[in-house]
Amino acid sequence: MDVNITEEGTMTFIRVVIGPAAAVWTFFMFLYTAAIVGFFGGGLLAYSQFLLKKDIWAIWLIPISMILALLVFIATKLGKKKALDQMLYFKKFFDLALPNSKLVDKDI
Repeated sequence: MDVNITEEGTMTFIRVVIGPAAAVWTFFMFLYTAAIVGFFGGGLLAYSQFLLKKDIWAIWLIPISMILALLVFIATKLGKKKALDQMLYFKKFFDLALPNSKLVDKDI
């Protein structure tokens, strides 16, 4: 959870972002990038091995990278589902703590 308090004139703005840490999503993006590189790199390497009439072992990089991408996707969905109750709890807490506040952006 990230809370930012700023004052603009006579108004005080409290901005609350409830979500995972940036490092967590950066790690997931790294894994997605590794899967994409493995998919296309495996395809290119397998094609070059085919053209050179070598043993085509790189073809296995394609399904492995697809499985990696699928596992990362499932992990993100499970993580979001697991954290939903906690996010709603934080939302209710801020709604009760600041009853006269106005919600600017709904992303829940």
